[in-house]
Amino acid sequence: MDYRKMASEVLPLIGGKENVSKATHCVTRLRLILNDNAKYDKEALENLDGVKGVFFNSGQLQIIYGTKTVDAVYEEFIQLTGLGVSTVAEVKKEGTEDLKALQRAFKIFSDIFVPIIHAFVGAAMIVGIKSLLTTAGLFGLDGSLADQSKAVADFAACLNIIAATFTFLPVLITYSAVKRFGGNPILGIVLGCIMIHPGLMDANAAAAVALPEYWNLLGIQTPIVGFQGGVFSAILVSWFLAKTEKTLQKHVPGCIFHCSPVPNPAAVRPGAFSGLRPPWQCNRTRPWYCHGLPL
Repeated sequence: MDYRKMASEVLPLIGGKENVSKATHCVTRLRLILNDNAKYDKEALENLDGVKGVFFNSGQLQIIYGTKTVDAVYEEFIQLTGLGVSTVAEVKKEGTEDLKALQRAFKIFSDIFVPIIHAFVGAAMIVGIKSLLTTAGLFGLDGSLADQSKAVADFAACLNIIAATFTFLPVLITYSAVKRFGGNPILGIVLGCIMIHPGLMDANAAAAVALPEYWNLLGIQTPIVGFQGGVFSAILVSWFLAKTEKTLQKHVPGCIFHCSPVPNPAAVRPGAFSGLRPPWQCNRTRPWYCHGLPL
């Protein structure tokens, strides 16, 4: 296969090499940032030999070649254009610079949730099977299948444990979000575990009881309640952690930077519990910004 010919055929269909700002590739796609997005011919590109698809997303023209083929085409493309090698992260960053604020917000959510979507799909399927076993009235029965058999009831209970995605949702989100915001994803896992620590009252249980116990953190009355199901809280705290880590990287001497993970989560924890709880949880847990509200 003539990879140089494949790369050279792309150039006139995207406005020439002068119209290419950056180029990189992932596992299957050649990713290009164009100076003028109106100059590429999508239909003609799709008809080129070896091209399996073409689409434009997040400011990038993406040409699908498939695994291994894209590596060879990219090498030839770089030589033909004289461009320097760019990383996927660099191309993504430049591609989103021209996006509107709302589009950037959706892109951030997409980057956070796409990597963990398989966990959601798998857990949803398991929950669906469990519902078939535990819902009364199905299959013409007076009760449920679980009511008819101890073995079925035990299996349904086991499925409920296996579908752990929703139980540990903050951990998955903080891992992915901290990684997206440029922080250490391992610290994201630690942060997620803190948010649902068993020493904290379950957020779902807190809604069914009176006011929970409080900590006094730097003069702020902070509810000792977890963040079960707290999607937005997990994203906000992850952003805060990533920014804190980057700040420490700039100001902590290199010889002791390996200690920065210690103060980093420690600095985030008070903010997580006192200032980053979603307002709709205020009726029971009341962080500092909810005091005085008629909830």
